[in-house]
Amino acid sequence: MTERTRFKIYLWGMSLLTAAVALFIFYLAETFNTVYYWGMFSLLPFAIVWWMLYRKMKFAEAMAELRSHWGQAVKKEREMQSLKKAFSLFPVEEGGQYAISPQTWDDLHMDRIYALADRTLTSPGEQVLYNMFRAPLLEKEVLQKRNAAVRALSEDAVLREKLQGILLPLDRMKPDTVTNFLWGDDFKSTDLGIVPNLLAFAALLALMSVSVWGIHSVIIGVIPMFGINYYYQNYTARHLMFRFPPIRYLRAMLVSAQEMGRIQHSDFTSYSAPLRKNAAAGKGIIHKARTMGFAAMDSLGVYEYVNNLFLLDLRNYYGVMQEVKANLTQLRQTYQLLGEVDALIAVASMRAGTENWCEPEFLEGQTAVYTQDIRHPLLDKAVPNSILLEKPGAILTGSNMSGKSTFLRTIGVNALLAQSVGICFARSYKGSLFKIITSINKEDHLPGGKSYYLIEAEAILKMIRGVGSGAPALCIIDEIFRGTHSLERIPAAIEVLLYLSGQNTMNLIATHDLDVARACSPVYPLYHFRERVGESGLEFDYLLKQGITTSWNAIKILRHMGFPLEVTDGAQSRIDRDAR
Repeated sequence: MTERTRFKIYLWGMSLLTAAVALFIFYLAETFNTVYYWGMFSLLPFAIVWWMLYRKMKFAEAMAELRSHWGQAVKKEREMQSLKKAFSLFPVEEGGQYAISPQTWDDLHMDRIYALADRTLTSPGEQVLYNMFRAPLLEKEVLQKRNAAVRALSEDAVLREKLQGILLPLDRMKPDTVTNFLWGDDFKSTDLGIVPNLLAFAALLALMSVSVWGIHSVIIGVIPMFGINYYYQNYTARHLMFRFPPIRYLRAMLVSAQEMGRIQHSDFTSYSAPLRKNAAAGKGIIHKARTMGFAAMDSLGVYEYVNNLFLLDLRNYYGVMQEVKANLTQLRQTYQLLGEVDALIAVASMRAGTENWCEPEFLEGQTAVYTQDIRHPLLDKAVPNSILLEKPGAILTGSNMSGKSTFLRTIGVNALLAQSVGICFARSYKGSLFKIITSINKEDHLPGGKSYYLIEAEAILKMIRGVGSGAPALCIIDEIFRGTHSLERIPAAIEVLLYLSGQNTMNLIATHDLDVARACSPVYPLYHFRERVGESGLEFDYLLKQGITTSWNAIKILRHMGFPLEVTDGAQSRIDRDAR
């Protein structure tokens, strides 16, 4: 019997028992004396127990759903722009990590990679997971610690589900709400002095005076004070209401931190100890923010009247804000720790649902990538390839649609995954810790008046300037300088590639220009992809081969598409004449 079924049985049993007691009270009241109707108050404990059982049943349902979807990607709407905006609020530790550029993020289709990995349950979780991808690590020890935590979550289902159960009630709010509150808010104008307390005290005196002067006190004391305080609270709070939701979420975070802090597990002490300490520091927030938001849950509206008379939310708000300012560092750390736990559980789920993956090994003292059967995570039927890349890198040639661009992205994505969440879609992966810089997706920027070539040149210049000491740069370029004519393109491309070969870089370049490949072949190893013409037309095996390509398919593609023969045959004749 499942836990959900057991609680459902208990709930039905409690419902029947409550109904039986209510009918019995009704029978006594109607048969003997109406005074027995007071017995209906005895149903309150039954209602409380019923509500507790209902909550437990819903929790069991949620946990059962999590178990059933373990290892599966989660389809949902993701507010990527909010995540990107919030990322800029987080500091990037110089030397320990680096921020990949928006160009590289788009080149590697990281929005889709993030969606594949995102199985998080909370707002901190989805933001921290995004930050992991945007700011890969450059420290081997930190990556090993992160991988060890993911392994523990993968292997210990009891620990994992206990943590998921704590994270579930936290749920989500808009990414730019609680994050901006902790990192982007200046916390100014948060003190109104003693005015709220004086008004609340005056309201209390007016209410107490009713016992002395009766209805006159209501008319000349309570009602005017209610009006004054109602106006004061609404006038003041309208500038502050945007902070109420993140404060309530902050309290929920601290409650979750309290629960996680109680977990005694050898693989979790690096999280439980600081969470326990931070939750203790945030006890004032937990207590003072307890009633904030009651109005939304009070269907009878009673709390709203009490709140307006005694300025409860307003007075609690200023008390909470003082606590937030005093404990801001601990609160930010709590956000990061909870988010990291949630993000690493998501990574463990991605590992569980992935075949043929490996944990990366990181090389020291050399600039290289050794990988076997590496593939792209977004392709269902990806063809695996193996390559040994050593400084300065390699040049890929090949015809259209043969797989060059996909292979570039495959190396870039797996290098980034290795340095962020410790998974590679390969049989094995050994590589240096890189700063990944790409120039793949290049297009005219019409609103800014920038041409295709200028965008491309700017990307290459950023790549050159981004090379420095420390971790080597993994420079990935697709069709260098293809935005201009061959007379200048080929010499410029050769010189850039030769320049990069002498820098602190690993370079992977795809080009159609065989002159570029041949000129750089004394320095760069050459690889290629090729196709063949079969019965169904062009056929690609997408397998990486050594050497330079010997076939092209642009004319073949035009023939296959049905272009007029005078076009395709004429083009081929010109090629043959030029070759002679």
